[in-house]
Parts: sequence; C-alpha cells; structure tokens
Amino acid sequence: MLMASAGSNCNIQGRCGAASDYTLIWLSLDRNLRLRDKQAVIVEDCRSDISIIEPPRKEDRDPKPRLVAGKLTVLYGNDFDPEKRVTTRLIYDRNAPEDGFRTSTLTLNQQ
Repeated sequence: MLMASAGSNCNIQGRCGAASDYTLIWLSLDRNLRLRDKQAVIVEDCRSDISIIEPPRKEDRDPKPRLVAGKLTVLYGNDFDPEKRVTTRLIYDRNAPEDGFRTSTLTLNQQ
C-alpha cells in the first residue's frame, strides 16, 4: 500500500493550482512480484471537492494516515456542501492484506 500525490492543476494560477491531490494505492503481488490485483482510491482531489476528513490534517501539511492496531481508517469525501455531501470510510486491515481496501459510503446520519 502506498500514497501517491500529484498537483491538482498544472495551471498554478487557476483553481487548485497550488493544491495537491492524493491517491491511496493497494497492490497484490505474487511470489515472483508479478501484479495479481490492484486498487486505487482518490482520497483528496481539490477540483472535485474531495478531501480527507479523518484523520484530521495539520494545516499546510501532507495527509499522514497511519495504521492503528493494524488498521488504516480514512474518512474522505465532500464535506463542504451539505446538499452534495457524500463521505466514504476506507479501511485497510494489515492482518487481512488480501482483502485490499474495504469502503462504505456513509449518509449524514451515520457520522
């Protein structure tokens, strides 16, 4: 599992020009290191108004999701506009790496 980042907009003077987008990537490899399966989840995308909600992020710092008790849990989505609010909980369990990322979409009442 890894987190990749990229600039949100190559036009640095445009909307999101100074922002970075983040994607969590899970790879499953066989014993010969050949790719068996993969998943990629965008957890922060300025132009789509998707951002990491939990764990909270220190201002002007890259997000740093961490394993706690062998699990990575990230809540992300559009938390800016209550009319369009969609949030997703992503869980990765180090004790069951073959499961990859498990995600569930949450409604406002479930938070």
